[in-house]
Amino acid sequence: MVVNDNYDFVIKQAENRSWSESVLGSSDLHLLRKCPSAIWLIDQQSPKQYGNVAMAIDFSDNKVDQSLNLTLAKQAMRFSQSFNSALHLITAYDSSIANFASQWADNAKTFEGDYLEKEAARRRVESDKLVTLINNDIANEQTTVVTYQHSKQGHAHAVIPQQVSRLKVDLLVMGTVGHAGSMGVLVGNTAEAILLQLKCSLFSVKPGGFKCPITF
Repeated sequence: MVVNDNYDFVIKQAENRSWSESVLGSSDLHLLRKCPSAIWLIDQQSPKQYGNVAMAIDFSDNKVDQSLNLTLAKQAMRFSQSFNSALHLITAYDSSIANFASQWADNAKTFEGDYLEKEAARRRVESDKLVTLINNDIANEQTTVVTYQHSKQGHAHAVIPQQVSRLKVDLLVMGTVGHAGSMGVLVGNTAEAILLQLKCSLFSVKPGGFKCPITF
C-alpha cells in the first residue's frame, strides 16, 4: 500500500518488546528493514507530549550517509518544535580500530588514546556543523530548538539505549537500512539489540535511493 499509494510515512503501535525478543522476525523489524517510507513506532507508554527528542547519528564521508544525517536532523528538529522539547544528538564510537592498529605502534596505549581523542574531536566538529545547519533551517521561523550533543565511546547497540534511558528520551529518530559500518543504522543484530532495549517511541527514516525489496 505504501508503494502503490506513495504514502510519506506509516504510524504503528510498537510491539511488546519482551515478545519480540524471542521472535527475530517481528513485524516491527520487518517494517524497519523493508518499508520504503518513514515509520513512526509509538510506544504503548509514550506520553502525549514528548519532553525530550533524540537522534542517533553517525558521521562518515559517504554522501548518502551525509544526506540521511541532514534529513534525520530536520525531522528531529520538527518534532522538537512541535512539542517544544529539547533535541539531543547522540553518536557512538568504539576503540576496535585503535586496538587493532595499536599492535604495530611503538606505544600502543598512547596510540589508542590519541586515536580516541581525535575521533571524539571529529565528532564534536561534525555535530557542531549539523546543529548550525538545523539553526539555519529555522532561522526565519518564530521558534528556537535547544540542542545538546552527546558523543560517547562504545558500541552503538549499547551506547544509544543507555543514553536514551539516561536522558529520558520520549522519541528517538534514527536512520535505517544504511551502509555497513554506520553506527546509527538499524541492520541485523544491531537493530535487534537497539530496538529491544528501547523504552520509547521510534521514528525511522530510510536513506535516499532505498528500494523496497517487496515487488508486485
